[in-house]
Amino acid sequence: MKLLVTFTFDISLKDWHDQGILSRELAIYKRMVREGNAVGILTYGGKEDLEYRNELEGIELFPIYTYMNRRKGKAGRFFSSFLIPFRLSPIFKHYEIYKTNQMLGAWVAVIAKIIYRKRLVVRCGYEWLRNSMRESGPIKRVFIAIFGYIYEFIIYHAASSIVVSAEGLSHFIKKAFLVPAKRVVSIPNFVNTEAFKRIDKTQSENRRALYIGRLHRTKNLESLIGGVKKASIPIGLDIIGSGVDLKRLKELAGREGVDVRFLGTIPNERLAPIINKYPVFVLVSRFENHPKTLLEAMACERVVVGSDVEGIRDIIRNDISGILVPGNADGIKDGLEKAFSMADDQRISFGKKAREYVEKTFSLDEIFKKESALYVAS
Repeated sequence: MKLLVTFTFDISLKDWHDQGILSRELAIYKRMVREGNAVGILTYGGKEDLEYRNELEGIELFPIYTYMNRRKGKAGRFFSSFLIPFRLSPIFKHYEIYKTNQMLGAWVAVIAKIIYRKRLVVRCGYEWLRNSMRESGPIKRVFIAIFGYIYEFIIYHAASSIVVSAEGLSHFIKKAFLVPAKRVVSIPNFVNTEAFKRIDKTQSENRRALYIGRLHRTKNLESLIGGVKKASIPIGLDIIGSGVDLKRLKELAGREGVDVRFLGTIPNERLAPIINKYPVFVLVSRFENHPKTLLEAMACERVVVGSDVEGIRDIIRNDISGILVPGNADGIKDGLEKAFSMADDQRISFGKKAREYVEKTFSLDEIFKKESALYVAS
């Protein structure tokens, strides 16, 4: 099998490295290479991406801007991206299956599929139209509703197979875009359970909760900070990640006198021992698709507190493998107090149930089997 993965528009291999996700995102493709398959990745980088070749373990690297000029403006790069299937034709001809990493930029693979008559797998880690509608203001929402729907309709109907990370996304795509059920496949995010596991004698932040993710209003961090403030027991909060709301959240925590530490971005391969320092992991987003950091915390046998919303309630079994709470400050307060007040045996039980679920459902071995079967069938 020869698979070409096309990156999200304007994203390079260096971007993955800088975001700390390079190792995690490449893990399944490295496994495919070890199993005797040919895998290539088409990135929106230049010579800077070549610095990471030693980390690819047999994956072929094709930085687009070593084959064509990089335009200065984003609009220029967008329009020139329609030339990629033509300018890089030998690469596209070589591979049997194209796979998009996300919806943004999928047009490149669709054009190549039409020209070279190859199979196309569209990956939908999150549903771009639905998420954009949730995150945008009213005026932008109208634009997205019209043009976003047309764009996604074309992409989905050009695909041989569509991969989603959660069943909720599958139902939405089939209903909203009239896609035949047999073409939509649910393959969840995997967790490296060999790296993310309980590490004894590392817990040191006994009265602090940990959050890992974007600093964006959809993550409901204002309510999280409010919940920490309202707690009747002393609790601190550590936040790993970056985003547009960093300054505002720092000001909020300072103004309210809440013990919050902002730790910046940390590479994924360094997170397991850090997660193990904390007894409690918290994710109280307004909505989620299939949150990787939550699964990684569960694999580390942490007590997880999550908002009772789509994408989180699908993962946490309330009072068995974690705690589900309303997304307001009072609900979060109650969940945190419950988590930090647990007896040791209850905390251990929650952690073991959480890890059992992740190992059974989201291990790299399980997801690799599903992904491999998809390429045979697509």
